[in-house]
Amino acid sequence: MTRFPIVCFLTLLTCAALGQAPAAKSAAFDVASIKPNNNVKVGRDGPGPPQLDAIHVEPDGVTMRAVTLMVCIKWAFEVATAQISGPDWLRSEHFDIAAKASGPASDAELRQMMQVLLADRFKLVVHRETKQMSVFTLTEAKGGIKCKSDDADGEAVMAPARGGMATIQRANISMIADLLSDQLGQPVINRTGLKGRFTCTADPRPYVADPSQPMDPMTFIFTLLQEQFGLKLEAKKEPVEMVIVDHLEKSPTAN
Repeated sequence: MTRFPIVCFLTLLTCAALGQAPAAKSAAFDVASIKPNNNVKVGRDGPGPPQLDAIHVEPDGVTMRAVTLMVCIKWAFEVATAQISGPDWLRSEHFDIAAKASGPASDAELRQMMQVLLADRFKLVVHRETKQMSVFTLTEAKGGIKCKSDDADGEAVMAPARGGMATIQRANISMIADLLSDQLGQPVINRTGLKGRFTCTADPRPYVADPSQPMDPMTFIFTLLQEQFGLKLEAKKEPVEMVIVDHLEKSPTAN
């Protein structure tokens, strides 16, 4: 099991084609702009806490702000960080991406278009492999989810709350699973079956109140999720489909 400092998850809480080739050219975005972002202070795979709102999806396009190529690949192929194998600089180079389709497109179509864009502009080449590996499954705990349903308009965000707590607002369970996957360093598979978006408020203080008796990091995360979110993590061994990056340029071709 991956070991990591409690501070990793405390920071999260208290701070606010799978295949050899991408889709056909007919699935490309109509217009796309990619610009390096060299002034990154926070980002999903950069310094600071993960941000849920780095990617904004509209019916006819996608906007990404200060994202790494790891984040782009994760979104395009709909996998977790732990399912991607590639060079270390996937996490260090940041970009602003604005891409528009010629008309309304489904989420799956937009992801396919992003695969084409990465192949065109960054010369991305990938292949897939299936590996038996350690994963966590995410299900509802006994008694059901304790997060409040929240389908209000607006992007998903992570915000600090009073008293050292934190709130994850308007996030679907897959987003929460993705955050957990990045923290745990292993894929977290959403098997809750829960639809819609939720707002969850967490207070980590009860679990770190006595520094002389620190809680095991895994126990801390498992306990907080179950008691305050109503979600349960279970460690398993399962076959997992990996995205292997065979080639990728650091800089995109010109707009």
